[in-house]
Amino acid sequence: HTTPDDDDDDIVDDPYPIPSGFAQDNFPWVGVNGWLTPLTPEEEAMEAIVVLIFTVADMNLQQGIVNSLDAKLDAAFNALDDVNNNNDVAAINTLNAFINAVEAQRGTKITDAQADEFIAQAQAIIDILQGG
Repeated sequence: HTTPDDDDDDIVDDPYPIPSGFAQDNFPWVGVNGWLTPLTPEEEAMEAIVVLIFTVADMNLQQGIVNSLDAKLDAAFNALDDVNNNNDVAAINTLNAFINAVEAQRGTKITDAQADEFIAQAQAIIDILQGG
């Protein structure tokens, strides 16, 4: 009993009769457990991008480096947040540009440990979007 949900509120629009025949659930969940609606890959990736933005901010890097990396992460987030299009490819391309920018600064403005952390997080986001 998962449809109809015409107003997309994750509650089935029609009551569900409980098998005993003496009651009904007037607000049945669309999902198996309505309390814990699973995130879409895009939502999961967006959450991970926010974590990565905070990781970059916490590393006390030169402000120009932070701005450059943040711009790429913001672009990836915005591509995924666009409700009109499925922009996973655009987000992945932007995350790859983020990785390239980190690699370009590795050992100079960004330590190897910082670069490894940034790249691992970015690659994990790409893996989410690629279904891996």
